[in-house]
Amino acid sequence: MTQIKYSVIIPVYNAERTLKRCLDSLLGQKREDVEIILINDGSSDGSRAILEDYGSRFLNVRAVHQENAGVSAARNRGLDEAEGKYITFVDSDDYVSENYFRAMDEAGEKEDSDLIVFAKDIAGQGIDESNLYKKMCAASSLQEQRELLLSSRIIFQPPYKRFKREIIEKNHLRFIKGMYVGEDFNFCFAYMLACRKIKIEHKKIYFIDVSENDSLSRKYREDIDKQLQWEIKEAVKTLKNSGLSSEDKDELLRILDYFMARNIFTCIAETFKAGKPSYRKNRNRYLIMCAEFSTPIYRTGTYKNKIHRLLRVLLYRRMPFPLYIVTKIVKGKEFQRYQKKE
Repeated sequence: MTQIKYSVIIPVYNAERTLKRCLDSLLGQKREDVEIILINDGSSDGSRAILEDYGSRFLNVRAVHQENAGVSAARNRGLDEAEGKYITFVDSDDYVSENYFRAMDEAGEKEDSDLIVFAKDIAGQGIDESNLYKKMCAASSLQEQRELLLSSRIIFQPPYKRFKREIIEKNHLRFIKGMYVGEDFNFCFAYMLACRKIKIEHKKIYFIDVSENDSLSRKYREDIDKQLQWEIKEAVKTLKNSGLSSEDKDELLRILDYFMARNIFTCIAETFKAGKPSYRKNRNRYLIMCAEFSTPIYRTGTYKNKIHRLLRVLLYRRMPFPLYIVTKIVKGKEFQRYQKKE
């Protein structure tokens, strides 16, 4: 019996339009040492029929059905089911390159890194991350890699990365149930801190399709502020409990505090979903948000950059108007265009 090298975990929820493309991109590579674990998270469309069809035709495709419990629970179920030496995550509306597994093989043969990070392509957005990847590839230390992966947010998503199942199980890593903002980040961040060797590869082996996923179409999330605070606080707890030196922890805490302060923009933008941007209507809500994010998680008085320092001043002094203006300029028109379509 062929030993399983890769376990590919794919959460599926109402993905009938893109699921076949996703599966075909993986199965077209004809790898006998790959298992594809599909977690049907209570889909109500034709996804179940597609999963059962592929499961009946391919021995290495395994479909698991569960009641809708969210993407975190689906990925956790996939981890429970996985038998491969390495874990990769793929989203059902995305697809992979024809050399997806070969690229992982080649990168792993050079050095058996605990985490291998590849590049992705976001369809239609033309984002060029070449300079960022050159910088990460040139990083001279593990700590420098951690700082770059965190500050660039590359560590925020599980796809386009190769994980070791041994490290996941040894450290009892799972996605946090009930967290729907940042659950990906917390898993990847905790895993990164457990790594002794990280490899960066500037090879685009993962393709993100945003045509079916307009983030502006999501319903208004009333507790977005609580979710974002939970996200960062869990990351801080993980970091403080890690075996890193105090100096290394301090630098990562500074970056996390910067993210915490920046979350005020996400919270303000969320109010735009309920109607046209209005400072007067939401002023009291914005003041409460400023208070919620005003306490820093890093107290040395140093900052990641000038923006970080300015944000901390505005939050501490409860001055939401400049923050509202910036958010309106960046996000306001996007939400208004979406509302017109509706």
